[in-house]
Amino acid sequence: MMQDACCVPHNINDLENAFNRKRAESEARAYLEKGADKRIKKLLAYFESQSAKPFTVLDIGSGIGAAHFEC
Repeated sequence: MMQDACCVPHNINDLENAFNRKRAESEARAYLEKGADKRIKKLLAYFESQSAKPFTVLDIGSGIGAAHFEC
C-alpha cells in the first residue's frame, strides 16, 4: 500500500535543513564561547520562577543540548 505524499514523514517542516551539522557546530562554538543564549536563559528563568525545586526537565531535542547543560 502506498502512502499519500502528505503523510510521508520525510523532512517534515524542512527539519533536515533547519538543524544540520553546520548549524550544530556553529551553535556549539557559540555556547562554549559565550554560554547560553537569550532564549535559553529566558526558558530557564521561567522554570526557576514557576517550578518547585528541585525540578525535572525532559529534553526532547533542543539543538545542541545547551538547556540540558544549563539545568
